[in-house]
Parts: sequence; structure tokens; C-alpha cells
Amino acid sequence: MHKIAPALAVLVLMTLAGMACDGGGDSPTATPRPTRPAPAQPTAEPTEPAAPAASGKVVKLANHDQGGSGEYKFVPSEFTFQLGETVTFQMSGETEFHTFTSDELGIDESVDGGQTTTFQVTFDRPGTFEFICIPHEPFGMKGAITVK
Repeated sequence: MHKIAPALAVLVLMTLAGMACDGGGDSPTATPRPTRPAPAQPTAEPTEPAAPAASGKVVKLANHDQGGSGEYKFVPSEFTFQLGETVTFQMSGETEFHTFTSDELGIDESVDGGQTTTFQVTFDRPGTFEFICIPHEPFGMKGAITVK
């Protein structure tokens, strides 16, 4: 019996080694690679929502706050536009949520900290109109739009 045990051990080791080498009989087949890449397929929808197309004047509006510049304010805080003018605002938030709100002009836009949003306004009546940041109005975050 002592002579059979080593022979049996060698047979088991050879069988296991054979299975490891051939993967148990299920070896993958090679897939030929294409010689040139396939053309990109157009997508039906854009991957990000499209911003309104800029028409007329483009105005950048920054919303500053205590977490960034240290003060709640619009930069700039005063604007002058012509009657009938369409303006594209590019509004950014420094580190906090902000709004750009004018009840008289029907504007109520918002932006999160570190983000930028784009929106358009057509000024259809003359006058001077106040705008505020709703959460930061108590800290004096307001400005004025004059339409001539």
C-alpha cells in the first residue's frame, strides 16, 4: 500500500496540472480585431441640457457670498438696458445657493454654489426695477435694472 499512495499522489497532481493548463477544456477563442474603428454613431438627444442660444448682449453676473469673497453681493449690482433688448445672463454662484429675482420683471432664476446657469430676458417696459437674492436679501444682496 505504501507503493500505491505515492503513485496515486503523482496521478492526482498530473491531473490537476493538466486541468490548469487547458482551463478545463473550455479555452476561449481569439476574436479578430477590426482593421479600422467603426464610425461614431450620432445620438438622438444631447447628453446635457442645451443652454439657450445667446442672442443680443451677453452679461456675466456673479453671486458672491461669505463662503467665497466674504460678502453677500451681486457683481455687478446695477444694469442698464434698452427697451426691447434681449439679454443672455450667465449667472454663477460662488459657494452657496443664490437667486436672481425681480417680481416686477417676472425673473426668478437660481444657481447652486460652484455652478453657472444661463437664461434670457427681453426687457419690454421702461423703468428701474429692483432684483434680490431671496435667501440673502436680509444681508443686503440686491441690485437694480434700468430699462430706457
